[in-house]
Amino acid sequence: MSVTSKSKFGTSLFWVAIAIIAATVLWFRLQLSFDLSVFFPQKTSLSHDILLEQMKDGPGSRLLVIGLSGADPESLAEASNGLKESLLGDETFINVLNGEVELDNLQVPAPLDEYFLLLADIDYSQTGLHSAFEARQRDLAFGGGAGLLELMARDPFLKTIDILERLAPVSNKEGIWYA
Repeated sequence: MSVTSKSKFGTSLFWVAIAIIAATVLWFRLQLSFDLSVFFPQKTSLSHDILLEQMKDGPGSRLLVIGLSGADPESLAEASNGLKESLLGDETFINVLNGEVELDNLQVPAPLDEYFLLLADIDYSQTGLHSAFEARQRDLAFGGGAGLLELMARDPFLKTIDILERLAPVSNKEGIWYA
């Protein structure tokens, strides 16, 4: 071997060793995360904290929302229903909703369930409590079901429903969600 080929071999060996060391360090130290909340501001309000919590661990972390646009509402509704039918046939999706509300799965997200009293102005006076309980009696007279009874036990003012409605920027027209 000549001196030049020895130096080329030594340089190549050096770079191979560096690449092996770098790959080993990456193998043991690299941590991949698909948490998009790291891109949100650190100082947030309680509403943002609830949203982030739901994005990390709640149903929103497993939710895929598809929006259609660029046509008249009738065409969009037809395309939306067609997309729903094709996704229902795919076993990758557990559930496909297109404006329907599943009454069996109605739950208040955990952070909201715990902190709703901080998010709303509530009148705790005797008259405020009395009017809230009278309104709940009227609700029960019309048969709200077990879900309403459970919610009323935790929140007699039903402020969680008001907060959830403010957080949902969609409307439901003829069984289709519109933003």
